[in-house]
Amino acid sequence: HKPRPFGSKGGALPRYSNKTSDMARILCTHVGSLPRPAAMVPVVRGDVPEPADWEEQLKAATAGVLTKQLEAGLDVINDGELSRRDYVSAARARMSGFGSKKRSATAADLEQSEEYAQKFKGRKGLLSLEKETVIENPACDAEIEYLPEGLKNLETEIERVTGVIASNAAFKGKPMNQYFFSSPSPGTLTTFFPNSGAHYKTHEE
Repeated sequence: HKPRPFGSKGGALPRYSNKTSDMARILCTHVGSLPRPAAMVPVVRGDVPEPADWEEQLKAATAGVLTKQLEAGLDVINDGELSRRDYVSAARARMSGFGSKKRSATAADLEQSEEYAQKFKGRKGLLSLEKETVIENPACDAEIEYLPEGLKNLETEIERVTGVIASNAAFKGKPMNQYFFSSPSPGTLTTFFPNSGAHYKTHEE
């Protein structure tokens, strides 16, 4: 995934040189979800409703994962995706055009390893890990457009993370364009949420 800088003006990431060489140091980062407090897991999964202080819990947990990455010496800091059940469903939920269901994609390597695939029998997720466990995901059946509430949700996510960074002195040593959260590409979304053919007749459309 390509890191998306929060800084409104963007800008190139810095080059690091040591005293004996002009070679740029390889910048280190992290992409993907990080462990969240156990009490937050049922809420993120949708098993229980959001408590009244949910936004404050997210801000506190976000500050925690940013701090751990800084302490580990990472150069470009990720928000840890704490508010998302998974990053592809969060993106898809912000768009219209997914009103039907279709069987999920399968893991090709597990299709060729049937004995090993049996270990995943009954496991539910975004991919079918063995042929007898049927998983259905939202499928595209109409024009894809951003929903107003989806864009509002996106802005809330951005404002939460930028607000945490701006309000904590420990994070101000890095410019805003060295903080980011991951975003799935269109190709990644089509892997998990198939085209029904009702609107877009081909993959290229």
